[in-house]
Amino acid sequence: AAIHFDGHREAAKKRVQRLKAAGFIRETPHSLNEPALLSLTRKAFEELRRQGMLEGYPKMGWTAVEKRLRVSNATLAHELSVMEVKAAFHAAARTHPSVRVIEFSTWPELLEFDAFHSATRSRTTVKPDGFIRLEETKANQTKASFFFLEVDRSTEQLEIIIARILCYRNFYKCGGFALRFGKERESYKDFSFRVLVVCKSLIRCANLSAQLLKCNPPIRNFVWISKGIYDPSAACE
Repeated sequence: AAIHFDGHREAAKKRVQRLKAAGFIRETPHSLNEPALLSLTRKAFEELRRQGMLEGYPKMGWTAVEKRLRVSNATLAHELSVMEVKAAFHAAARTHPSVRVIEFSTWPELLEFDAFHSATRSRTTVKPDGFIRLEETKANQTKASFFFLEVDRSTEQLEIIIARILCYRNFYKCGGFALRFGKERESYKDFSFRVLVVCKSLIRCANLSAQLLKCNPPIRNFVWISKGIYDPSAACE
């Protein structure tokens, strides 16, 4: 509703009903007191592929997609939280006419990068929860802002979160992000981004902030921290 129907939930419900009736989506088993969880059917997958809408994504057949749909409850909860952040961004952008959400990708394989991991002293692959590109227009001037998203549900130790953020800093300073724009590594300062971490509680936000300041050198405005409301009917604070 927030992303595609300007927040109108009834319009979203009607569209979902039509998609279900046409056999494009299905409900996963759930208790009566829980919200329905929807997933694509094989019919939907084949139609998307026929129309070329899956180009640019990792190539996979329906067997692999169907297997991917069978995830653990913890993984499902995490992925739903990521989508709640996406919905919050779209809802907030509508209240600021000068801001547009140009891109909000949540496919880790499309976003992953290699970076030096300070704890293991080796290179590791980082798979962000999301990548966001915003554009803000003021006085006929348009400025783009880039964010990598990390949704923290307090299931990992802070040390793991810090190590991942250090990988982001290594990726930036080594010119990895500049390379994505087809530029030389040495021009990394011209291609900046921020890491947006959405935490589950204000206490978690404060603890993460304190640990980031203890890094050498301290991590300050490279990381933006927000407390999220993990409720599909609400937006991020």
